[in-house]
Amino acid sequence: MSLYYANLNNNETIAWITWVIGLMLMLNRVLGIHQTRASLKNVDEHLGRIAKVIDLRSECNVDDVSKLLDAYLNITEPEFRRVKDNIIGGALERLNQLRYDKRSEELATSEYYEWLLPILEAVGNGQTIKAVSCMFDAEWDDSPAERRFLQGNRDAALKGAAVERIFIMNPAILPQALANEAVGAHCEEKYQETKLVGYYADQIKLQSKEPELLKKAGHGFIIFDSRVALIDDFDEAIIRGRVTMNAAEIHTLEQTFQRLKVYSGRLSNQLVKPAATGSVTIPKPGATN
Repeated sequence: MSLYYANLNNNETIAWITWVIGLMLMLNRVLGIHQTRASLKNVDEHLGRIAKVIDLRSECNVDDVSKLLDAYLNITEPEFRRVKDNIIGGALERLNQLRYDKRSEELATSEYYEWLLPILEAVGNGQTIKAVSCMFDAEWDDSPAERRFLQGNRDAALKGAAVERIFIMNPAILPQALANEAVGAHCEEKYQETKLVGYYADQIKLQSKEPELLKKAGHGFIIFDSRVALIDDFDEAIIRGRVTMNAAEIHTLEQTFQRLKVYSGRLSNQLVKPAATGSVTIPKPGATN
């Protein structure tokens, strides 16, 4: 999986990998397995040198490509020929989806965090993060991955990145949400400490006034620098989302984010501040400000 997702943003790398895979498929179909092995006898030896010539080693796991080639060539049983060709064909299709469509397939939860956390932790001064959270149960649940995610957001903001997040939720769960450490970290009262900017959008009002906008928000998303985005998907237990670098799709996500801000207010405005003590309390469900 690391070979598949690590190079989403490098078209030259993906082109090289797909060339290798396509070569294996073509030779196997035309020549048969024994002639294919003979024809590619020296390919494995030269992969490292090829990678150096076209400067791919820093962007591509050449060892994995070599192992893929070796495994393919050493499955010699005729009964497995169609099976292994289907496996290679599937990998080729997925790589071309990255290369041409700039979209990944749906990621399992582990793959989701394996992609997200390093990207988040690399965000620095002057960069932007625009996110929408729809408050699904798997979000902000104090799991190790979510704790690391929160810390990554805090660190990015403290390094000088602009981190904005819109929380779309039913007003009935607002008190519970504000009591959550991760959500509360986006309130203005803690801004000097965390520098996370949070907004609140009433899900019920959105459903009534802007149902299409709510639909476009989907299950939420996070955009990094208007360049790459992770789109959440909570429809299945083992699936969590997908990555996109498709320019048109990212433009639509950014438009959705800006339109949602029109229907949002600062999250901190949902906190009630008694004038006498200056303390902060959480409003009861249904309370208005």
